[in-house]
Amino acid sequence: MMDTTDTLRVVLLEDSAPIRHRLKKLLAEHAHVRVVADTSSVQEALQALAETAPDVVIVDIDLPDGTGMDLLRHVYHHRLRIVSIVLTNYDTPEFRLCCKALGASHYLVKSEEFDQVPEVLRQLQMARG
Repeated sequence: MMDTTDTLRVVLLEDSAPIRHRLKKLLAEHAHVRVVADTSSVQEALQALAETAPDVVIVDIDLPDGTGMDLLRHVYHHRLRIVSIVLTNYDTPEFRLCCKALGASHYLVKSEEFDQVPEVLRQLQMARG
């Protein structure tokens, strides 16, 4: 659940270490964001959600132990008050529709919209304050 007095607490779910590092570096430049966990598998992310109570989760789709949709499904079915943002290379209408149906608020394509992540988070921060 988002707290209006704090920065956004973010969990990253991305199996590529270079992309996770790049994303963490990008987000570190913004005072309104704090990465509370960076994970590379669905199981690690589920554990991080339980331990860190984030405001936002940024999710890749293709993962070693499942898909980002598995995590979205968990957030949706457990009615967790976490904003889900998909950041992926899969730019298909089917994936977009499925992720939206599972509660994803944004669907960003890495090759085209990677640098938009901080702005999306800034808008979330402004909307809650």
